[in-house]
Amino acid sequence: MYIYNLNQRFKQIVEKFPDRVALSFPEGDKVKYGELNLLSDRIMVFLQAMAITKGSVVAIYGEKNVFTFAAILACLKSGITYTVFDPQSPMDRLQRIFSTCKPSAVFCSKETLEVFKKHFGDETHVFENNFNQIHEDISSIKKADFPASTPAYIMYTSGSTGLPKGALITHGNILNFINWGRDEYGITEDDILTNVNPLYFDNSVFDLYSAIFNGATLVPFSQDQVQTGPRFLELIDETGCTQWFSVPTMLIFLQTMRAFKQDSFKSIKRIIFGGEGYPKARLKALYTLFGHRIDFYNVYGPTECTCICSNYKLSSQDFENLEGFPPIGAIIGNFSWQIVDEDLSPVENDSQGELCLLGPNVGAGYYKDPENTSKNFITNPQNEAFSEPMYLTGDIVHYNSSDGKIYIHGRKDNQIKHMGYRIELEEIETAICRLDYIDQASVVHGFKMGISRLVGVVCTNKEINETRMRNDLKSFLPDYMIPNEFHSVSALPTNANGKIDRQKISELYIKGYRNVS
Repeated sequence: MYIYNLNQRFKQIVEKFPDRVALSFPEGDKVKYGELNLLSDRIMVFLQAMAITKGSVVAIYGEKNVFTFAAILACLKSGITYTVFDPQSPMDRLQRIFSTCKPSAVFCSKETLEVFKKHFGDETHVFENNFNQIHEDISSIKKADFPASTPAYIMYTSGSTGLPKGALITHGNILNFINWGRDEYGITEDDILTNVNPLYFDNSVFDLYSAIFNGATLVPFSQDQVQTGPRFLELIDETGCTQWFSVPTMLIFLQTMRAFKQDSFKSIKRIIFGGEGYPKARLKALYTLFGHRIDFYNVYGPTECTCICSNYKLSSQDFENLEGFPPIGAIIGNFSWQIVDEDLSPVENDSQGELCLLGPNVGAGYYKDPENTSKNFITNPQNEAFSEPMYLTGDIVHYNSSDGKIYIHGRKDNQIKHMGYRIELEEIETAICRLDYIDQASVVHGFKMGISRLVGVVCTNKEINETRMRNDLKSFLPDYMIPNEFHSVSALPTNANGKIDRQKISELYIKGYRNVS
């Protein structure tokens, strides 16, 4: 059967594995594929009754429960575009996101239902994220068919203007990604994949689609469970997880807590990490502990290109030199690539330039954002034969001709990776400057003891209460975007052009850090 959308792919999986476990929650609840299919059908009927069908957008509260996963599948089976939002995201940020994507329905928690109705009830349908209002009768369900180019989800990333950008990924993008993940890691129906990544974060794309669309089992862990350290690792073993995927920060957190023991990760066959650099000095300790029985992979990829575009399997040779990060290796087969200079001309091997990606996993642009789409999604200027979409990653890399690997050096702009999240420093600065007692702000980024840190430097003539400032910023920013420390100055340093001198600020306030901004 020719499969060209995720509805068909999931149907194929359900027919093959109706009684296998799709979702296994650490608390003990399990949901089989046949059950999950029926639950998603119920939500499909519910949405169809309100004329929410292909082309619509549905916003889903990012709580990891059965309803959330069923709602995602209902959207995918209907040709509806879904977006998962952060349960802790400030209402101000959600209003900016919803004003762009204009969801036809919002599913939120019982605790936030009245707040969401107050803010969005005049513009959209707002429902609690449970099955109480969802009828069991699915006899009226309408079959949906749609092409591979249909948008599947919108994943919001930080934006330099303060308005988050919505990366739009299609069914065709994801089908390619699923097939690659299955073949690259040998994922089968016997695998049990961790889901420690938040559902509103693009690392979760790998968790969800590699498991549910390959007949494997997904184990969703809540943020509270993840923070328990040693008990969390016990849950990994108790649920029999065979594959781990997270940002390096999560593994470093567990290392810092001294949670890992020689017999941890009893069933894990693969440790995959990505989303930010893993300092080799810290990574070596983990590799020494588990490398003899677990394969380690460093992956890289922008949200705009379906989560992962490179994969590198580590070996003991990678730790002969402990400086910096592991290489991102080779670009995977779903992509072609170029490294270009500022004029978009290819650079020579071993020279630094911006990495550009091409191929079937390049997304469809930014949702209702033609300005940013035209800046980052361009036509390959080297291809004179036909129009070929190309994504400018903004990542500065070089290709080492002696070992055939790509190494990443940083960003060409003020976008950074912090705790795995891609963040525009300007968005944080814009939020800080919304505080009426702040005149100017600059935010810089670095690593201290292998841990990613954000440092805010503010200009004000008033006395600063850091606790108050943090609480005030929670109205505009999610917790992971609030700086770890603040410094107050009478004036921010400037360069010869009169602009804020970020390099000078980094030198002053990232002392003892390794600056990666």
